[in-house]
Amino acid sequence: MQKSDFPSETDDQLFGRARLLGDPAVARGYAEVSTNAVPVADPGDSTRTLDVWYEVAFERSVPAGEDLYAELRELLKLPKTASR
Repeated sequence: MQKSDFPSETDDQLFGRARLLGDPAVARGYAEVSTNAVPVADPGDSTRTLDVWYEVAFERSVPAGEDLYAELRELLKLPKTASR
């Protein structure tokens, strides 16, 4: 979730939006393992923050082999970011 897309929302609201993107993964048995707010620095001035990304990570164990590849194919279909 990119702060600049939702400038009036709080950190909690942005993490909530990011969690909603993970709902299909949760339905597949994934669990939230971490959250992170990642500042995006201006490449010309590292003291200036251009934006902040709000990330929620999910994981689950999957057996190796065909199950793993099938799971990866399904996950690649899910949205990774939200927009306005």
